[in-house]
Amino acid sequence: HGRAFKIINMAKFKTEVLPKHFKIDKYETFLRQCSIYSLRRLTRTGSGPNSSGALYHEYLLRGRPLLCQKMIRAFNKGTKIRPAANFLGEPNFFAMLACHGTMTQSQNEQSKGRLGIFKTSY
Repeated sequence: HGRAFKIINMAKFKTEVLPKHFKIDKYETFLRQCSIYSLRRLTRTGSGPNSSGALYHEYLLRGRPLLCQKMIRAFNKGTKIRPAANFLGEPNFFAMLACHGTMTQSQNEQSKGRLGIFKTSY
C-alpha cells in the first residue's frame, strides 16, 4: 500500500542505514526522532498481523517525496509517558487504494534484495 514501512533486518539497518543516512548508531535514537516527527507504530489489533510494528505518517507516502516537507518537528519534549494505544484510531491501509507510484511485486522483490532491510508493501 506504500503508506508504512517496517524494518525486517535490524542488524543491517543499524550498521548500514543509521550511520549513513541519519548519522546515528542507536536504534532507540532513531525511534525517538520518528516520534518527534509524529510517526506512529501500527499494532496487531488495528492493522493486522503483517503490519504490526510498522511505522506510518500521513505525509510519508511512496512515490510522493515532496509531502515529507510538510512533516513538522515537535518542539516540546515528551513527558516520558506513553499514551495508550488507540486501535480504533489506526488507519486500515488495506481498505484504501494503493498510493500513486507504488512498486510492482517484482520491483518490491528487487529492492528488498538490494537492502534486505525494509518491507514497504504488505
